[in-house]
Amino acid sequence: MYATHPHTGSRARLFGVVSSAVMLVGAGYMFSYGMIQDYIAPPPDPTELVIITPETPQEVLPLPEIKEVKADLPPPPQLTAPPVEFVPDIPPVIVAPPAPVEPVVAAPAPAPTGNRSSPKLRSTDKPPYPAASIRASEQGTTKLELCVSAQGRVQSVSVAGTSGHARLDEAAAKWVRTARFAPGTIGGQAQSMCGYNIFYEWNLKDARS
Repeated sequence: MYATHPHTGSRARLFGVVSSAVMLVGAGYMFSYGMIQDYIAPPPDPTELVIITPETPQEVLPLPEIKEVKADLPPPPQLTAPPVEFVPDIPPVIVAPPAPVEPVVAAPAPAPTGNRSSPKLRSTDKPPYPAASIRASEQGTTKLELCVSAQGRVQSVSVAGTSGHARLDEAAAKWVRTARFAPGTIGGQAQSMCGYNIFYEWNLKDARS
């Protein structure tokens, strides 16, 4: 006799396999969903639009009127400067000692002027006419002032008036230094005299004669 036995072992294994697969898929889904939740950022908060109504300006009240308060103050005291006596600075008077009295010396009596005569030129020679002055047609009068000694010699000579040409003046002074004079006399006696003047006229006619 043949007896039949149910195949319960194969079904149990199949059910276990299917259950394991379902659990594995569920675990994978749960793991994947959790990872995605970590990487996906949450949606931003919705923006709320709020309309602000401006406040009604408050009424500005006027400032209270300020009244000037006059204080009854006493008048300021009057200051009076004391009188100051002005005393000018008077310099001291310096009294110089009297100057010594010098003895008065009487001036010598002037020499008698009676019978006074001036020196006189003895030479009749004329000074030579400078050749350069002849070529330049120079002429004029030279005034010479002399001092003549008691011996009739010229002690000093100076040009007291120019002829207008230096060459003629120098020639006249050179000539008169060697001239001989009769000395001046006072009271018949020969005296040295200064301030004696001689005028010499330079004329081109004399140069050509």
